[in-house]
Amino acid sequence: MPELDLYFESNTLLRAVAPMLGIVPAFFRLAVRTGKPKTAYYWPDDPNWSDFPFPAHDGVVYVFCGDGLASRAAGGALHLRAAVKVMKGERASPELVALRIWHELLHAVGQPADDMIPRAEEWLPPEGLAAFRAERARRRSVDTNYWQQQFYHWLTVRAIREETA
Repeated sequence: MPELDLYFESNTLLRAVAPMLGIVPAFFRLAVRTGKPKTAYYWPDDPNWSDFPFPAHDGVVYVFCGDGLASRAAGGALHLRAAVKVMKGERASPELVALRIWHELLHAVGQPADDMIPRAEEWLPPEGLAAFRAERARRRSVDTNYWQQQFYHWLTVRAIREETA
């Protein structure tokens, strides 16, 4: 189980997201803190990442306010570290932010959290796959909290199996 220090830039941000942090599985052992860990800017010339602060050390996750930043990315991860940007309007959606944290944690442990659609046949049972495909056929977004939670759960179980193999 990865043990990670989960830093929230401010108490305000922590209070906004804390009610939904329980959706992140206990596989990720998170020590919740406030403040700013040591960060680095790895790709200053890339508009997606220019002023995006990544934790400088493994074992650290940083959740920060992205208001006023130029970087386009909403989150990113390297091996056993991650960062999540929260825009002002997103503070009213703690489930969205908690899912984004879970998403980046999955990347940090080597899971393909961006592959929900191409891997649908692997993670969905037949009846779920039929509903998923029906949503897509109606041109409805499947990028919703419901489907993300199902996929992230599958990836977390996959990460546990890989760790214990």
